[in-house]
Amino acid sequence: MHKQLLILYALVLLVTGCSKKNEKANTGPFFYATDMLFEDLPLERFSQKVPDQPIKTGPATFSIVKNGSDWTGFALSNRNFRNYVTQETELDSTKFSVYSGTAVHAGGNFLVVHPGDDGATISFDRALTVDKFLIAPTTFLYQAMMYAQGTTVGGKPVKTWATGTRLLTTTKKDYVKVIIKGMNGTKATGEVSFLLADRWSDDANKRSFTVNDWLPVSLEQLGAVTSLIFYFDSSDKTNDLINTPAYFCIDGIRFKENIY
Repeated sequence: MHKQLLILYALVLLVTGCSKKNEKANTGPFFYATDMLFEDLPLERFSQKVPDQPIKTGPATFSIVKNGSDWTGFALSNRNFRNYVTQETELDSTKFSVYSGTAVHAGGNFLVVHPGDDGATISFDRALTVDKFLIAPTTFLYQAMMYAQGTTVGGKPVKTWATGTRLLTTTKKDYVKVIIKGMNGTKATGEVSFLLADRWSDDANKRSFTVNDWLPVSLEQLGAVTSLIFYFDSSDKTNDLINTPAYFCIDGIRFKENIY
């Protein structure tokens, strides 16, 4: 019996020691020394937080600028609402939820990015090489890319509340994309573009798609960087102003070296 208790105790230590979440907060998940997973940041289940100050975890600082009820930069969330809201006042349910297709999001915390004209910036306290990260649309963005201002579900009309948007079409060769610019000090190291929606491609298939789950984005080509700047672009514009709602999610930033 004593031996069985010792074995059970050893298993408990193994499981808790390998947990993704570091309960001591803001020192990083030790078991994933190269990965930034945001589980060290406290957040209630099924909620979001737009911080008053930039988010700081490990060697990274995530920008935030607030202007009344509006904000640009990075917010923390773990929401996964994938339905339609009936009132515009309920839009936080889709703005702060990752759209993960038919599968339930089981990855814990992530960041919602809402770039302004000057982008949204991740700053590092030393030059680091980012291997890749995960990206997905918010439910708000996904619904706008697929259905513009609304569609029908079960024969009944529903709204996306993406005011001013139009349906993306192959006729107009529409697209929605995120651009990530690498900086090392004041020197640009390059840019990476990732399409979240494409209604025309240069490949032989001329495919049409909309991203509907987490996908990896490689940043290895940017080399060592001290900051990453995220921009949002869409072909749906009025007087050069983007109509598509600029809200997308990132998670699982993986570095080429240990960061914790």
